[in-house]
Amino acid sequence: NELLQLVKKFEEEDKINIKKRMTNDNEMINCGICLDVLMNSDIFLMETCEHVFHTECLIQYFETKVNDGEPFLVCPDAECGKPIPSSDIKELLTIEKYEKYLRLTFQKYVDFNADDVSWCPTPDCQYAFTMEENENHFICPKCTKEYCMDCRAEFHSGMTCKEYRINNTVDVKENDNLGK
Repeated sequence: NELLQLVKKFEEEDKINIKKRMTNDNEMINCGICLDVLMNSDIFLMETCEHVFHTECLIQYFETKVNDGEPFLVCPDAECGKPIPSSDIKELLTIEKYEKYLRLTFQKYVDFNADDVSWCPTPDCQYAFTMEENENHFICPKCTKEYCMDCRAEFHSGMTCKEYRINNTVDVKENDNLGK
């Protein structure tokens, strides 16, 4: 808790130093998003790169990126591109938008790590899991369906994946013939 207070103190000192530079040196600092001059109030100092923007500009930037489905947010300064820490994003977004951002980030993580993490095959289940080595029987704790993870079909005890596919293909053809 003391460390957190110390970090907050340094952040506030950084903002104060920027405000002093803006007023004392007659140095005009512009928002990297809207390009308007930053005033002493309503500025946001990025945690990782120390670029400064209007708070409202950053909120709109974050919301637009999240609404566009982009989970990896970087500093909007064209020459920077450093990742924006989750703490900055959480500080500026509403709870609903931040939760959407977290879901996007998690989805991308699972998608990018498909060798280690997988989605339940049930459409819209949204349960992610890691499979144990040499284990192909999966029971989803969320939707409770059972799957063979070798072929990602419903679990077929006592049949190989090939036998299951052949058996299902025959069943589908028989059902089609019954309808004629």
